[in-house]
Amino acid sequence: MDALQKLYPSKLYVRSGLSYVEVECKTAFCFAAIRKKLVYAWDITAAGPQIDPQESEGTSTKPLDISDLQVSLADFKLLNMLLSDKEHDKVLNLTAE
Repeated sequence: MDALQKLYPSKLYVRSGLSYVEVECKTAFCFAAIRKKLVYAWDITAAGPQIDPQESEGTSTKPLDISDLQVSLADFKLLNMLLSDKEHDKVLNLTAE
């Protein structure tokens, strides 16, 4: 835990079961249940998060488990894409189907 990061990462990794997806951290923070899990996992205080790149949940080596939220990874990824400034254009017109 010597190399703790004080900045929020740009990407967040979440998993359900053995599958995982990568989403933007700032869009994932829009969801209260995810924010609550990250406050606990990253020990977020007024000074910022305490993120260990190797041990903290939400990193590529240890994705945040959201299986208890009963939301599929596909739905979570889609919701994040809709909220994202970068990935919003990648969402196809869902009303045409």
